Amino acid sequence: MSLFNKNIGDAANKPVKTPEKAFNGARSNLLLIVIFSTVNILLTLFSADLYFLFSASVPFYLVLIGLATEITDLVVIFSVVAFVIVGLYLLCWLLSKKHRGWLAVAMALFVLDTLMLFVLFGSNWEAMILDIIMHAIVLYSLID
Repeated sequence: MSLFNKNIGDAANKPVKTPEKAFNGARSNLLLIVIFSTVNILLTLFSADLYFLFSASVPFYLVLIGLATEITDLVVIFSVVAFVIVGLYLLCWLLSKKHRGWLAVAMALFVLDTLMLFVLFGSNWEAMILDIIMHAIVLYSLID
C-alpha cells in the first residue's frame, strides 16, 4: 500500500510542461528539421551515404530523383525545389516567433511530407519504419 501512495506522490511532484515550453520545443524541433534537411540535401548532392532521419523527406527524395535522371538541368531544378521547401520550413520557424499560427503551417507541411512518404513507399512501409517513427515524433512536438 505504501508503494502505491509513493507512486501517487511522485506523479504529483512531476514537473508540468507549460505551453511556453511546448512552444519553444516545437520551434527548436522545427529548426532542427531545417538544419538536418539542408544537410541531407547537401550530402545527397555530394554522393555521401549518410541520411539524418530528423528531417523532411520530400526535399531529400526530390534531389535523389533528380540525381537518378542523370540530367544536369533536372538535378538543378529538383535541388532548387528541395531548397525552396526547406526554406518554407525556415520561414515558418522565423515567423512563428511572433505569430504562433506559423507552427500550424509548419505542421501542415510536415503532415504532407509524411503522407508523401507513404505515396513514395506504397505498401513497403516496413522499409521506412524509422522515418515514420521520427515523423510521428516531430508531428507530436508540433501538435503538442
